Amino acid sequence: MPTGREHRPRALGAAGRRAALLVLLLFQGVSGMAGGVGLVADASGSTLGIPLEWLEGSPFPDYLIPGMAGLALTACAMRPLTDAGT
Repeated sequence: MPTGREHRPRALGAAGRRAALLVLLLFQGVSGMAGGVGLVADASGSTLGIPLEWLEGSPFPDYLIPGMAGLALTACAMRPLTDAGT
């Protein structure tokens, strides 16, 4: 039986949305950097539990180049955070 006072979730304001997106970007950045560093440090992928068989048919003999590319792409994705204060 509706009472007319149903709880409706309150929408995030602009500051809340900005904070949520910042948290998601930071999580993505930390995860990307950790994965990239892990692949560069151990190009076989065994430390991260990634089998070399996943690279079969690709031009890469190991995960060194994909790890470096992951680091570079993560750094580019994090660039907007450095401009956030301007």
